Amino acid sequence: LYSNNDYEIDPVLAAVGQLQFEVVASRLVTEYGVETNYEPLPFSIARWVEGGWEVADSLAGKLFNAKLFKDASDRPVLLFKNQ
Repeated sequence: LYSNNDYEIDPVLAAVGQLQFEVVASRLVTEYGVETNYEPLPFSIARWVEGGWEVADSLAGKLFNAKLFKDASDRPVLLFKNQ
C-alpha cells in the first residue's frame, strides 16, 4: 500500500501476522541483500472502498481511527484501528 499523501513516500506492507513480516524481511536480505526497517502501524482492518476515489474523497474528515491509502492498482483502501 502507499499513502494517499504525496509527501509520505514510504510503502506500507500489509500482512496477516508478525511471521509474514519476518518472512519478507528475511527474503529481502537473502535474495536481494537489502536490510529492512519496519515500524508497526496501529491499524488492524483493511477495506477497499466501493465506488472508487469519488466515494473515498467524499469521506475526508468524516472518519476517525482510519487512514486512506492506495494499493498497487491505485484503488482506495481504508485502514482502520478497530472494528
